[in-house]
Amino acid sequence: GVQRPGGADPGEYLCGAAVPFVNSDACLGSLSCSILAPASAPAQSVNAAVAALKYGAVGVNAWSVLGYMASCRGGTWGAHPD
Repeated sequence: GVQRPGGADPGEYLCGAAVPFVNSDACLGSLSCSILAPASAPAQSVNAAVAALKYGAVGVNAWSVLGYMASCRGGTWGAHPD
């Protein structure tokens, strides 16, 4: 089987390994990011990941440029405050 850092459960991997990695200095920038989650992904885990991500716009199964496009229609666009 495949060994995932953060646990074998996809929800544990998402919140225990993926989110901390993209919030770290290993990834530059904080304007936007996207989570690609299959329908089988636990909604609670996906929602927890979105809440924990330190990005100005988070797209779930959507291109993160939609946050920028919203600013073109009067929305707010910017980095996470942390």
